[in-house]
Amino acid sequence: MEFSSEAPLEALAPPTVVIPVVSGVCSIEVSVLTDILRRGAVRVILASCSCSGVVYDDSSSSFSNLKPPTSKKKTITCTRGLKITADTTIEEAIAEGGRSPFAAVAVPGGMPGAAKLANCKTLVNELVRRHKNKALVAAQCAAPAVVLAPLGILDGAELACVSPAFEDQLPQGVSVPLKPLNRQQREDIENPVPEHIREAYLKLQPPREKEDVHFDEKTNVLTARGVGAVTEYAFKLLSLVKGEHVAAEVKFAMAGWDASPDGKVPCMARYYRPGARDPRGIYDADDEEFRNPDCSVLVPLAYGSDVANAVVLVDLLRRANAEVVLASIEATREIVGVRDLRVTADCDIESCTSRTWDAVICPGGQPGTSRLASNRHVVDLLTQQRDSMRMHGAMDEGGAVILAPNGLLDRRVVVYDSGESDPRYDAIVAEEGEVDPSMVPYGRLRRRFGTPSDGPVRVSCNRAYAHAVPKALKHETKYDPSEFLVTVDGPCVTCRGAGCAFEMACTVASYVLCHDGVDETSWMDRVLSDLTCPRHMAFFA
Repeated sequence: MEFSSEAPLEALAPPTVVIPVVSGVCSIEVSVLTDILRRGAVRVILASCSCSGVVYDDSSSSFSNLKPPTSKKKTITCTRGLKITADTTIEEAIAEGGRSPFAAVAVPGGMPGAAKLANCKTLVNELVRRHKNKALVAAQCAAPAVVLAPLGILDGAELACVSPAFEDQLPQGVSVPLKPLNRQQREDIENPVPEHIREAYLKLQPPREKEDVHFDEKTNVLTARGVGAVTEYAFKLLSLVKGEHVAAEVKFAMAGWDASPDGKVPCMARYYRPGARDPRGIYDADDEEFRNPDCSVLVPLAYGSDVANAVVLVDLLRRANAEVVLASIEATREIVGVRDLRVTADCDIESCTSRTWDAVICPGGQPGTSRLASNRHVVDLLTQQRDSMRMHGAMDEGGAVILAPNGLLDRRVVVYDSGESDPRYDAIVAEEGEVDPSMVPYGRLRRRFGTPSDGPVRVSCNRAYAHAVPKALKHETKYDPSEFLVTVDGPCVTCRGAGCAFEMACTVASYVLCHDGVDETSWMDRVLSDLTCPRHMAFFA
């Protein structure tokens, strides 16, 4: 029996997905999609289109006319000023596709990045060629309308998802898909409301919700709406490329909102102490305006950090006009994160130690969290935040790897002096008498974050590291660190996994910008109105 080594090796080769990038594309869409696909053992190529100019001749099967620039690595400045390093150029990626066809091309959104991608002749010719061959093409946010529609790729499709701002640019005959009818809507169809009250009744009913992700089997095109749907979009693309079972495994490992093994949807966030939502009084409830519009947030990074989580945090906070600084603890500013996602930091950590920060948040990812936990500058900054009752925390396994070993989960009495009296505090005391200091964020107050007798600070963390979290006291109810997506205990905020990056970012932003928790609608109207988040994030929509 003869054995051929070529066929098995071809069969075992991981599928390849090309993500074209250019300055101005959405940083969240690029990083989160890359991260989830690589978690599923998909080979992802970030291909820079900035130097494109060579046109692929569709009438020829030869790729010899493609001459990629000598410099394959290129730093791309995405939206919100985030800098991501591409793996190669689009010419080199397509030339490789001629030798070994890749599974999909996923076009990110973001403006003006999508418009620049639409003018990249090399990418345009490749998309047209793939459409003719019925090969998988994916696009999100503005890209379906700005990139795919002018090429005729959406022709023949009845439905397609796109960012709400670009729905009018879809081809004629293509509409945005709607979610299935809910129970109330089905009952209205089965038992119609009397005609004389029907018009008034329908005005009171909410409109049909739109689908976040849609796959058209006829054209083999996957489309998605805004940035808030990037996780669902990435899992759908992963299921098309690798299978539903792989997508389910990755979703469970990332500990997202819908990844509970028992099928139950966990609570979004838990607040353990009454003063947790606004310990510093940065929101003016009377004027409904931010008392801390120029907040500053520090995000330290190390080799092996989860760059995708850090990008989500930075992007969403910068949408709220917060000053967010990515600080490298390494010798270089270019950070090679886990799963080889590269981002350029704004500065080194030493230059950040003399400043006062409203929040210091560490991303997850190994070995990045271990490197952050052993860096004295990071530990000193987190300790200063804790001692001054300013927000600090960590994502994913960071609560167990960074906070716990450095004693940052030990409670202590913290005295916070604002330095000036607040007449509103005197008025509250005169009206209500004695007031719990932890509930009143104004004036010269004694802040009680707890004592050792209150037990350790509660955190959320990855289930694989839950054993490293300090146990609750015997007389207290036991808690599971992996139960809640986000936990806020005093000024400490943590999340349970990489799948909770959006929830973590919204919690941090609501904490440092306004007085209420993650369901604060006035803040969300300012920040996330264009994200079209899925329904589990109804708090944020």
